[in-house]
Amino acid sequence: MNSRDVHDKQRTYNEHNEAGWALLKQVMQVGTGRTRQASDETASQAVGHFRKCLAVDPGSWPCMWAPGKAEQARGDHREALRWFERAAELETTNADVWREAAIAACSLGEQTKAVQYAVTALNLKPDDAGLHANAALALMLAGDDARAGRMASRACELDPTDSVNHSVAKLVEEVRTGVRERPRTI
Repeated sequence: MNSRDVHDKQRTYNEHNEAGWALLKQVMQVGTGRTRQASDETASQAVGHFRKCLAVDPGSWPCMWAPGKAEQARGDHREALRWFERAAELETTNADVWREAAIAACSLGEQTKAVQYAVTALNLKPDDAGLHANAALALMLAGDDARAGRMASRACELDPTDSVNHSVAKLVEEVRTGVRERPRTI
């Protein structure tokens, strides 16, 4: 491959990467007034751009993580999980990759994967309150209420001002005590 070919491939990658991220940011905006259909179309376009990036650089884990976020926004958790798992195969040390894989697995009711991915993320970033909350949810879905309770408590200790942590702790306690039925997914 000559230098012109390399330059052309890099330009193609950069153009599609920038376009994909711009579209992904639109999809992930909350309260924009965009219709669900428009978001689905935008998400599909973003995924298309990232696929073109992967055609140039098949080892670009961010270009696997980003389509996962787009699919997650569309509500296609199966496809999101597939993308996050691909990214995690290449980028084993990024807690956010594992976080998103855990969330997708929880959304699908795949408790074994959810726990595995949540614990992996937590091991990479042990002082992250959000990761403790995610692990608590995964463990609660899997029926390990004692560990779920400890994780939820730790999330609240690490970030006592985060209402999500307190909501997770309340949910875990309500499931543990039988006040609420154990959900199958989140």
